[in-house]
Amino acid sequence: MSGVSHVKVSVVVGNPKPQSRTRTVAEALVPALLTPGSYDLEVIELADYASELFEWSSERLKAVTTAVADSDLVIFATPTYKASYTGLLKAFL
Repeated sequence: MSGVSHVKVSVVVGNPKPQSRTRTVAEALVPALLTPGSYDLEVIELADYASELFEWSSERLKAVTTAVADSDLVIFATPTYKASYTGLLKAFL
């Protein structure tokens, strides 16, 4: 990401279990891709928003989708179930 002095990074975790190994791996990926200190990281656990994913008027969900849209880099992290990503991530996307 040359030319960008400070990168806004969002990690979107689609694991239904908060604080999962999926999150740990995704967070470890960021410093492997970018120079430490060159980015701001926001981790979004979709499990925290599960009850709001289909509430189009949810202000919390609106804030999360805006944060993701405003990111320079987004990492989507999800376990696979039956050869696909989780329903949480499908609903969010």
